[in-house]
Amino acid sequence: MSFHHTKFLAKNFLMLLHASLLKRDSITSLRRAKGFLGVSLLMLTPAFAGPSVKPDCTGTDDSPSSSSVVGTQMKPEVPAKSASDRAELLAQASKLAKLETEIARDAERYEKRPRRKVFGATAVGVNYARYVEDWRTKVEAIGNLNYPQQARDKNLSGTLQLLVALRADGTVERIELRRSSGQPILDEAAQRIVELGAPYAPFPDALRKDTDILEVIRTWTFSRDQRLHAESQ
Repeated sequence: MSFHHTKFLAKNFLMLLHASLLKRDSITSLRRAKGFLGVSLLMLTPAFAGPSVKPDCTGTDDSPSSSSVVGTQMKPEVPAKSASDRAELLAQASKLAKLETEIARDAERYEKRPRRKVFGATAVGVNYARYVEDWRTKVEAIGNLNYPQQARDKNLSGTLQLLVALRADGTVERIELRRSSGQPILDEAAQRIVELGAPYAPFPDALRKDTDILEVIRTWTFSRDQRLHAESQ
């Protein structure tokens, strides 16, 4: 493989790696790029490229046809490389090595990401539905015991939607207001009520096997009769 061909492959491979690194959520892309990287680094070494060869048509037979076919010998031809060419190859190899480190780091982070499930309006009949129902019952009970006094005084009512992310041990990872009630007092009260109930029951074994974080999406209503309840799924 010629020096210029090797340099061309290295430059194009750098472009491929950059494109793969943009897809940070694709472990397949990261691993494929890492595999190609090892091949490209190998191609940048002089031992891999080896000397190129050209035919030597100085056969022992005097006939023109024999000298071009029968007497053909292969002699090595080593392409000349300037100091700047070698420096450029080393620079390319250094860039590839740095990208390999970044890809390995991204792949490791990907593997360590918590396994998540979302329990929303369409989650019917799943094996952890009982767990979510028990969680809802507890939140409602705590909400009605700790109904916001300002909402009582102002006779406020409204409906909002929360995403509550629960860890396997029942602690709350985060609470996200997905749809506001239009009343900041109610929005804040709903989030405070969820926090008051933590920690909740640990995940059952069937859920814990393949889930680290369960994200529960529920619509909550502060009614005019000053009660908190969740809409049924």
